[in-house]
Order: sequence, then structure tokens, then C-alpha cells
Amino acid sequence: MVKSEFRRVAEKHNCKLQVSDNDIAIGMGVRSPRVIYRLICDYKSSEIIIDNKTGFEFVGNVSCWFKPTHNSLSLNLSTKTHFNRIFSRAKNPFKIDVNNYSLETFLKNSSDLKSLETIAKTTKFEPQIIGSYNNGRYHLKTTYHLQFKNWEQALDPLLLFYKEFIGNFSVNT
Repeated sequence: MVKSEFRRVAEKHNCKLQVSDNDIAIGMGVRSPRVIYRLICDYKSSEIIIDNKTGFEFVGNVSCWFKPTHNSLSLNLSTKTHFNRIFSRAKNPFKIDVNNYSLETFLKNSSDLKSLETIAKTTKFEPQIIGSYNNGRYHLKTTYHLQFKNWEQALDPLLLFYKEFIGNFSVNT
């Protein structure tokens, strides 16, 4: 099921899919399976890379670099703890810290970010999205664990969010 979801997303977004299935030695003759699913998507002169590693570690990463329209875009999006979500008046599972009004407006209105919020509300999907400007380029990176049911369902909304972000803040649009 995981592999078929990666294939579906790769076909839908015209991405390259790479699957690496190896065993790694963890000591004393014990071996652990390690499967890495990688999607590489070209979008508006940028490359979006999604890596999901299972077996020894269960972690997902999404990353891309692009030339931004602003050099003052700083983004830190994290997931509130379960305890904070219980007592918070805001129903949004994400804590968002930005330094740019355009970026703040974009995040409030992003339908793709709302899709990620829905997944976070109904599962244990807990992404951390960090965006920073470095040497004339912008790096947008998401890290999340894969220890929740149907984790592969976050692939499409993550990719759509990245495309929407690049479409709004890249000079190559």
C-alpha cells in the first residue's frame, strides 16, 4: 500500500520515484530492514525532494531550495503538544512563527496547509517546517516522524503545499 501511494503521487505530479530496500547491521549479527522511498519533483526551476525512511528509523523529510522574492522570509512551523492542544482556544494544531506579513497572509489562506492541519488533527502527524534565507537562496525543509497510521497520506498535501509556497515566493514563477 505504501509503495502504491508513492507511485500514485509520482504519476500525479510527474515525479521520479526511487525505492531503496536494504538490510543494515545494527550489531552482534543483528540486521534491520531499511526502506527509503524518495520522490524527486521538478517544479518551476526548483527540485522538491521527499525522503521517507522506514525500518531502523521512521522519519520523513521534504526539502527544496529556490531563489525567493523576499530575502526576509523566515518561517518556523511546529506542532503543538497534545497537552497544549487540549487547553488551547485556537483549534489549529500548528504553532507558526513568521517575520513577514506576506508569508503570514499566505499561511492563513493556504488550502494546502489546511489539508496538513486536518491530517495533524486526526492523526499523530507532527511536522516541523523551517524556512530560512541563506546566501541568496531560500531553503524550505519539513521533518516529521512516520509513527502514525497511513503516514503516506501526507505525501500529496505536503507536495501541494511546497508547490503553492514556491509559486508564491519564488522569482522563477
